[in-house]
Amino acid sequence: MQVIYLLDDTSIEWDGCVLTIGVFDGVHIGHRFVLESLNREAAESNLPSVVLTFDHHPQLFFAKDPSFRLLNTPEEKLSLLSTTSINALIIASFKKLSSLTYQDFIDNYLEKMLKVKTLLLGHNQKIGKNGYGTTEQVINYCIQKGINVKVLDKLSNDVHISSSEIRKSLLNGKVLSANSLLGYNYSFEAIVVEGKKLGKRLGFPTANLQPLDPLKIMPAPGVYAVKVHYKNNNYFGMMNYGYRPTIEHSQELLAEIHLFDFNGHLYNQKIKVELIDKIRNEIEFPSLEALKQQLEFDKIASLSIFKNLRD
Repeated sequence: MQVIYLLDDTSIEWDGCVLTIGVFDGVHIGHRFVLESLNREAAESNLPSVVLTFDHHPQLFFAKDPSFRLLNTPEEKLSLLSTTSINALIIASFKKLSSLTYQDFIDNYLEKMLKVKTLLLGHNQKIGKNGYGTTEQVINYCIQKGINVKVLDKLSNDVHISSSEIRKSLLNGKVLSANSLLGYNYSFEAIVVEGKKLGKRLGFPTANLQPLDPLKIMPAPGVYAVKVHYKNNNYFGMMNYGYRPTIEHSQELLAEIHLFDFNGHLYNQKIKVELIDKIRNEIEFPSLEALKQQLEFDKIASLSIFKNLRD
């Protein structure tokens, strides 16, 4: 996959292409349906398949919701898109393109610079400044420019598939639902930092995590079965994400993991944590002994989840 950063003097090698436009946060199964359609249309037209995406998510750019978080870092999105067999990925300045009318965008970029022959639009997709370019307007204007437009149907009429729906699922602790819509297990990267070592005294030594990207969404507080990637090895375990009410009533959300069958130190190491399923909500226990007993039950529940994965 060729990666092109769109500048005013960008030189395009092809004489025509099939293009689609989108943020593609999550690169979920709905996105993959679009990209499969893109590749199929490009192959039938004997043209390269091209995706135009943005350097910033529109929600972050306009800062309408300070609590908004992403499903993917830019690096994760690039990696996921590289697995979809598209020929080229164009990364454009959202600030610049969002200031253009849909007519100027089509004139200057789609027609002249990118030489688009066919444009694939998603269901109810809008283009241009303030989203004024409706599907119907874009189709009519593209026809005048000799650009063919195809509008894709929804992947499913029964399930709403969108990045917003996946974020909602994660914020509600519905990990299975989020993973089903993504087509893979949601994950985040973190650095292991030193904690108070109380978990070790309870018989469940934990690694305290500092997520690497504060803009990545984290799930609802609770206890989760997780898969951890560390130095080309995979480990299963469980993660508590919350305020640790039994221990300290933290003022901030904290993540800590206990790995099964792992011996060693992880301090200052980078790991990747996959969320497999939620086990329970975070609750306050009357004593540390009661917490320890619950952790035993949590481990049994986690091992059962992992056994089902292997089976």
